[in-house]
Amino acid sequence: MIGAIVGDIVGSKYEFHNIKTKDFPLFSEGCRFTDDTVMTIALFKALADCNGNYADLSNCAVRCMREYGERYLNAGYGKNFFLWIESKNPKPYNSLGNGAAMRVSSVAYFANSLDEVKSLSKKVTEVTHNHEEGLKGAEATAVAVWLALNGKKKEEIKEYIEKNYYSLDFDFKTLQQTYKYTLKCQDTVPQAIFCFLISTDFEDAIRNAVSIGGDCDTTGAICGAIAGAYYGVPEQVEKQALAFLDADLLSAVNEFKDIQKQRKTMNFRIEKKFPSNAEFNELFESVGWGGRDEDKINMHRQSNVFAVSIYDGDRIVGMVRVVGDGSYYTVYDVVVAKDYQGKGVGRLLMEEVVKWYKTIEDNDTYMYLGASKGREGVYEKFGFVARPYDGIGAGMKYDPEYSKKHSN
Repeated sequence: MIGAIVGDIVGSKYEFHNIKTKDFPLFSEGCRFTDDTVMTIALFKALADCNGNYADLSNCAVRCMREYGERYLNAGYGKNFFLWIESKNPKPYNSLGNGAAMRVSSVAYFANSLDEVKSLSKKVTEVTHNHEEGLKGAEATAVAVWLALNGKKKEEIKEYIEKNYYSLDFDFKTLQQTYKYTLKCQDTVPQAIFCFLISTDFEDAIRNAVSIGGDCDTTGAICGAIAGAYYGVPEQVEKQALAFLDADLLSAVNEFKDIQKQRKTMNFRIEKKFPSNAEFNELFESVGWGGRDEDKINMHRQSNVFAVSIYDGDRIVGMVRVVGDGSYYTVYDVVVAKDYQGKGVGRLLMEEVVKWYKTIEDNDTYMYLGASKGREGVYEKFGFVARPYDGIGAGMKYDPEYSKKHSN
């Protein structure tokens, strides 16, 4: 959700004065929050007010959007939505506008499954944007955010969106040259998702979305929502963006952060220890890695300088361990039980690792991690950087057979 707010504020300055380049200051005079931010927060409040029971979510969405709309009447709403806010008997008006997509991201943070994402998206969207394309655009955005939030690779997100919603067959340079202002979901959402998919980090995603032009506060909000879920929002960027909000909106953002922190730890017990041999093999077998013999597991245990095990009741559902020598540390075996993947366990594991490392970090300590190919983005949000970068070469693995084949 915070990523959507950042994208909105950055893009606001260029909505009617498109810039068509990635070389611009993220925040400067002329930036402001718009209806994208206000309605994103309104729908978060509607979801939070339901307290987990979403039977009346549609009515909550109507109430919260109208309350925030009245409070921020000059935020830049479209004519039909403005009339809906002011109506004594608000009804959906068959809209296919991109406003459906720019405001929907918070549903991904409350849903416990992909099916629930779709259900919640429909409930908060159909109260205004009940056109097929409006519903589709909101759902595609919410689904992309949920997939990103739950550790899916960019290739997996792209495949799901293309199979179920839109073609994402764009060329970035062509978009920069030819993309025009539009308010339609079907001409905004796929472009915003594409800008995320080709990005290298959160800021790059925002710059991509703003630089293609068009309704770039909304494109920025949609792209930013997905990028924020995938990469995380850099602390300094978040701080600069939130400085544009008033006390009321900032209070809602802080409430969102508090709720998500609570949800992340709900029902899980974190223990700073290496699992038992049986628990270790239970986890490895659940993800298809196969068990290991007891001697090898005991060697792992002896070599660790830090380890975390996470439990749901008495069952182990995740583990991570760190090996090191006082200067160089490596993170190994970030493992989450197959049926618990996508529930925040991996995030809890990595947060514990980073928290521990900060207690021993100095100018002569370094921490490394070997990510599976395509999963680098999962760890970037915790401060890891994919190699090679900045004069540092790629990590290497000993493989004498490979060396023999390429030695001539």
